[in-house]
Amino acid sequence: KAGVIGRLAAVLARVPVRVHTYHGHLLHGYFSPFVTRIFTGIERILRTVTTHALVVGASTRRDLLEANVVKPEQSSTIMPAAKTMQRHNRKQARVALGLPEHGVLVGFVGRLTGIKRPDRFVRLAQAVPNATFVFVGNGPLRDETVASADSLTNVKFLDWHDDVSLVLGALDVVVLTSDNEGVPLSLIEAASAGVPVVSTDVGSVREIVKHDVTGFVVSDEGSLAGAVTRLVNDASLRRTMGERAGAHIAQRCSMQAYLDAHTALYERLVRR
Repeated sequence: KAGVIGRLAAVLARVPVRVHTYHGHLLHGYFSPFVTRIFTGIERILRTVTTHALVVGASTRRDLLEANVVKPEQSSTIMPAAKTMQRHNRKQARVALGLPEHGVLVGFVGRLTGIKRPDRFVRLAQAVPNATFVFVGNGPLRDETVASADSLTNVKFLDWHDDVSLVLGALDVVVLTSDNEGVPLSLIEAASAGVPVVSTDVGSVREIVKHDVTGFVVSDEGSLAGAVTRLVNDASLRRTMGERAGAHIAQRCSMQAYLDAHTALYERLVRR
């Protein structure tokens, strides 16, 4: 909505350079095929009044190119920047959040919506009973998810917490169960905090997670449970992957590279 209104307002105000950033897209998993075609048509119309489309993630850009939503010569990719995460004492972080002090904690950090598939996370808790699974966030599926996990003693729920570093400091593993993503900031933040991740193979996840090195990227629910089980049962693997994840994301998503890329893009567009 903001992208539509902003670009139309810029046209009416005769702003000569109009840049729109795609943090993801609605081409898969959100709506029925009919509604998706409507949104795609709107984006194709808006393409004609967009000077440049900035896309977060190369995989997301490929999807938009295939859908004829952006043009190759009028689009580019800039990865998001990873902010420095404060490191917290694990036990103190858990006490502050009211979480179990002992055992392995596996986290789902994000909104509880259909596209994020919180139902998969509940089934993970059933499949891996020797860990505690923590939902951190709210959303339209919160009540339904709480009800579905009612019989499970190893599932906890926290409201969204502004201090993400404190939350990550309490967790041993972060899991992303989504059907669609752009470049998930939750995984970037987890890596920056030195927490290994397990994710479905969606969007641009493979651009920030090195499979079997900094975490696991899997294609089905069985593999999701298998990867989580490996990390839950192996503290050394969690530590090694977490360290590698922090180093990888610091290089892949540095703030300086992010700023330099934006500066170069805007300077080029203004000179046109």
